[in-house]
Amino acid sequence: MIQIYYKKNYWRFLNIARRYPGTSNTEKNALIDAGRSILKTKSSSFSFAQILFSIGTIAYSIVFITYGVVPEIFGWFGLVASIIYGFGNGIILLKPNFPVLAYFGGLLIFLFEAILGGWLLFSSLIIL
Repeated sequence: MIQIYYKKNYWRFLNIARRYPGTSNTEKNALIDAGRSILKTKSSSFSFAQILFSIGTIAYSIVFITYGVVPEIFGWFGLVASIIYGFGNGIILLKPNFPVLAYFGGLLIFLFEAILGGWLLFSSLIIL
């Protein structure tokens, strides 16, 4: 279903691109607006998906804190990072021109995932 949606948008973009060179200035503006609306829909879908991602990260960070699977500091860092990231993407849904908090949260999520992945890899070598 999702692939069909993106293929449909791809064909809409292609049709807009084909019609663009042979149109007048007013028609070009209408084609540009149509392209922007396609991109805006894609951006909103991505932000919503990232909010769901942050909810999942909150869930497993709580598991890390509660059960001590990894050092507790990793769980707290993941919890804070995912809250900031989710909140930032929520702001993007409301105000698309203010992505600073989502970018900062994305950097924190990246650091969390890299640290957690490295710790899981190297701690498994110590146990062996």
